[in-house]
Amino acid sequence: MDVDGRELGELLARLDAGGLLGRLRRRRAARALARTASPAASAGLARAYVSGGDSRVVAIAEEAITGLDDQAGVNAVCDVLIETGDERLSALVTRTGHRHSDSARQTALQFLTGTTDTDTDGDLAAALAAAGEELRARLAARARVAASMA
Repeated sequence: MDVDGRELGELLARLDAGGLLGRLRRRRAARALARTASPAASAGLARAYVSGGDSRVVAIAEEAITGLDDQAGVNAVCDVLIETGDERLSALVTRTGHRHSDSARQTALQFLTGTTDTDTDGDLAAALAAAGEELRARLAARARVAASMA
């Protein structure tokens, strides 16, 4: 389904709708976003999945994320995972085999989730160089946890 930027923004905003009609608006928005082939829609659904506030929205988001076959959408979901570090989203991305197309981002994702892959082109140094301050702090925290377990 093709939507313009304004309509996409409205759908994304409805994912946070509250009140009596909020549940209906959230679910309709999630269904519409699931039919929309756009990285912003995929990222919005990933954030809705992470928030877990509405079980039906989470189910719609999970189905959409599982069925992603467009790399830009996969990248958007992986970016949300890198930003949030959410364990449920991590398990879903791992289960579906989704991989970020940027090797440094994929390396960061793998390091944060504790998964390894011998065919990853990037390395942790490249991931750190490309990371913002917040991501570097999360990578450092993950490294401390990994070191304490070794």
